[in-house]
Amino acid sequence: MTTLRTFCAYHPSTLQELSDDQLLRGKATLQRIGLLMLGLLAVIVGSAFMLESYLVAATSWAIIPALIEYSHKRKALLTEVQSRSRAN
Repeated sequence: MTTLRTFCAYHPSTLQELSDDQLLRGKATLQRIGLLMLGLLAVIVGSAFMLESYLVAATSWAIIPALIEYSHKRKALLTEVQSRSRAN
């Protein structure tokens, strides 16, 4: 059985090897993907309730672990960017 808690896929040493530009591009990309997935989740749930198909709404829960993983990745990138800006 899978759990909703996921670990961050980025290892700190991997993030330290990236340039500042690569970190910012990665952060922006992950933010766009997360917003797209959140919008997709809203459309699925909204249309499922309008059509009174609650089974479709229940299956939309499969998107939540992916949203959590993208959130962890984005936070790891943001933490690295902030630590680099404090060091300068």
